[in-house]
Amino acid sequence: MQKIWVTADTHFGHESISRHCDRPFATVGEMDEVLIRNWNSRIGKNDLVYHLGDFSWKLPETYLNRLNGKVFLIRGNHSHRMSKKHFDGFEFVKDVYQLKYNGRKFWMSHYAHRTWPSKNYGSIHLFGHSHCALEDYGLSADVGVDCSERIIGRPYSPISMDEIVEYMDRRHNET
Repeated sequence: MQKIWVTADTHFGHESISRHCDRPFATVGEMDEVLIRNWNSRIGKNDLVYHLGDFSWKLPETYLNRLNGKVFLIRGNHSHRMSKKHFDGFEFVKDVYQLKYNGRKFWMSHYAHRTWPSKNYGSIHLFGHSHCALEDYGLSADVGVDCSERIIGRPYSPISMDEIVEYMDRRHNET
């Protein structure tokens, strides 16, 4: 069965991201290999993956060729570093995207929003960019790889839409 996943801020090939975000990797090569292994251990060949920005520092096709799933890219702040030809391996490239999944709406962006379409009607907002520096707000969450341990107990991993719904329901019930 095809599953839908979200992630953000992998920063494949970014030499200094481990230092900036306190990632526990000695080299960018080690980081890339762990992220690829974690991705492929969860995502099947035909699954859909919404990547909410800052996929790679350069040459995304190098990484796309090693990753399972069909990847949809929401542009991040580092997208300006990539030429149009680098976007060819993605299923689409957009600035924001709204997805309907199991009767719920999801607003996806690289950046956190205080408000978003259908917010007052249960729509969930997923974002990246903050590398877990922002607290989750209402029905919004940073789904970047630096936050996956907080959400699903697995560091540096993609998160399924079902896991997002479960996380949001759990947070809602705690308040």
